Amino acid sequence: ARVRVIYNGVDPGLFVPKPKPVETAGGPVAVAAARIFPLKDIETMIRSAAVARDLLPEIRYLVYGSLDADVPYVERCRALINELGLERTFELRGFHSKPAELYTEGDICVLSSISEAFPYTVLESMACARPVVGTDGGGVKEAVEGFGRVVPPRDPEAFGRAVVELLADDEFRRELGRRCREEVLAKYRISNSVNAYRHA
Repeated sequence: ARVRVIYNGVDPGLFVPKPKPVETAGGPVAVAAARIFPLKDIETMIRSAAVARDLLPEIRYLVYGSLDADVPYVERCRALINELGLERTFELRGFHSKPAELYTEGDICVLSSISEAFPYTVLESMACARPVVGTDGGGVKEAVEGFGRVVPPRDPEAFGRAVVELLADDEFRRELGRRCREEVLAKYRISNSVNAYRHA
């Protein structure tokens, strides 16, 4: 009875829905914001791209995040990309200079972590009206369920199929995106979080 949940908050004035830029406007794109190290399980994300490509050949995954956190792991990921022939499908793009615009480069956001708390990336993506495919860890399900797809960790088949489900149905995805934005406005503003701490 003494425990109270205070959710993280994001700025919906900074993270806003926008059309995709010209570079990515021509096909289905999944984006991720994640440091490339084992806890984020980028290898499962890569394997999911192979599953998704078999069903949606033009798909692209764009992954933004530090390539310096675990250099040997980055090399393992690059080797797996090559092994699976995903050089034109899966890109490790490193640092993004404008994080608030990262999510709008894609149609959905993906998160493959084996452990999480209550990730900001999920809320930021939702604020940009981009549904999320995330693994069931920490508070991911609490934020994403009903506003994207939640799959078991380390299951590239389920992950890839969930990605394709959202990318293949434009009307459904756009409706999810609209609801994502509304959910952030209702529950996950920075002001909500700050006020909750003040009155805790």
